[in-house]
Amino acid sequence: MTLDIGALANPKEIAERIYAERYRADYESKYPGQFAAINVSTGDAFVAISPEQAIQNAKKASPNGLFHVIGIAVPEIVGMGRVSLTGLNWIFP
Repeated sequence: MTLDIGALANPKEIAERIYAERYRADYESKYPGQFAAINVSTGDAFVAISPEQAIQNAKKASPNGLFHVIGIAVPEIVGMGRVSLTGLNWIFP
């Protein structure tokens, strides 16, 4: 599968497209509630139980990568005192 990243506007969009096309189907059944750090340049994904751990794993493998963290099968939480994890824009150089 070829990803045309030139048509996308920013790293978040690129990571979301990579996740949707390469990982979503598999990861949502295997790793619900965990986090994937997607390397925007290579398309590699690093899964962990926290966003911080996902980034640490990703940076070990690719110290100069640009990463976006995506919650895996994390439902949007609505209500007082709750935060939507799907609305966060976590990009780490």
